[in-house]
Amino acid sequence: VGSYTQSEQERNQFRGAEGKNTILVNGRGPSKPEGWFEWSRKTDCELVLLKHFADGFIARGTHRGYTDDADHYTSVQREVILLSEGIVAVVDRWDSDEELAVESRFTLHPEINVDPASQTLHHPDQVVYFSAALLSDDAEAQISHHVTGYSENYGQTTTTASLAVTSNRC
Repeated sequence: VGSYTQSEQERNQFRGAEGKNTILVNGRGPSKPEGWFEWSRKTDCELVLLKHFADGFIARGTHRGYTDDADHYTSVQREVILLSEGIVAVVDRWDSDEELAVESRFTLHPEINVDPASQTLHHPDQVVYFSAALLSDDAEAQISHHVTGYSENYGQTTTTASLAVTSNRC
């Protein structure tokens, strides 16, 4: 949690998925904070692949934290691929027995400025290009720009830019 505040609601925003660079399904995260230190729902995840190679690495994790009961199944997987040439790919996959609205959120450091029109991130030292695509004929990815809470040091909170990649229901 980056902040110990006097507000339980603000603290839980930083503790929960809404304050992390993760996947939201139907507007919610896989785990749910409750109270100051407890969780009403916790999700166990599994690292299924970690492979280093000459120019970088690939890591893949999975969990079923969006499955609420035995009648409903949802599984998500996030894969991060890093190449030493400065290319990073984040690949989110999901499988479910019902229609889902999926959103992948990315909170940016306050020194990074976003130009959504040119799909670039600007840092004092460099420019980074970003893109999003869905590998489905009946789904479309949309990138949106938001302002969200940010806490780099305990007790200090501010806001910063964030990006969200959303899909229509699929």
